[in-house]
Amino acid sequence: MTIRFIWAGVTIACAARRGSKAEPVARVGEAPLMLVIAPQSEQQKLSDVLTAARQQPEKWMAAIPAAGAPSHLATLLLAKQGSVKFMYVPYKGTQPALVDVAGGHVNLLLDSMISVLPLAKSGKVKPIAITSKKRSALAPDVPTVQESGMAKFSYVSWYGVWVPKDTPAERIAFINGAINTAIGDLAKSGAFASLGIEPVNETPEQFRRYIAADVTQGAELLKSAGFKPE
Repeated sequence: MTIRFIWAGVTIACAARRGSKAEPVARVGEAPLMLVIAPQSEQQKLSDVLTAARQQPEKWMAAIPAAGAPSHLATLLLAKQGSVKFMYVPYKGTQPALVDVAGGHVNLLLDSMISVLPLAKSGKVKPIAITSKKRSALAPDVPTVQESGMAKFSYVSWYGVWVPKDTPAERIAFINGAINTAIGDLAKSGAFASLGIEPVNETPEQFRRYIAADVTQGAELLKSAGFKPE
């Protein structure tokens, strides 16, 4: 078995051997996305943004840093539950998308909070809401989408660990326990909080069900938007 740990902040992934299927072990953390708009925009709240987008959908452009990524799916979910139709503008990554939002070339971006927060704090983009169920300690003044009037909305990016498909169940259970203990220690040390990540403690079966629900939702959103991977 080959295990690879990939760190993006405290993002952990476990990679199985190339060509083999992977078995979920543990979901270790989740983090909100943040909705930001152009600083010169008149809108101050999410409800203002949605109202304006409903009135003039052809003028409201949403930046999409990566097709099919959490930012894309969260934006589609926001549009669906908010009953709006954005014009979607594809980008190759978060930074060029942020630059265009800051410059007023596109209206909004919904992406990883840790990625957009520096420009939000500097005033170069205007933070409107975050997608998790509760506010983040990194941006306590920014309301959640739920607080902003969309009671059913919740979306987070998440991080997990997998092993090769043929790994024995007892070994998976052992690794799951060890990982959950390590995540608890990391959380106590403040390593997660400094990155806006909420620790997660789940069994392999809970993680498996979470993946299934997330994949189903993502597929439905992409299908409803007419998105076809290239």
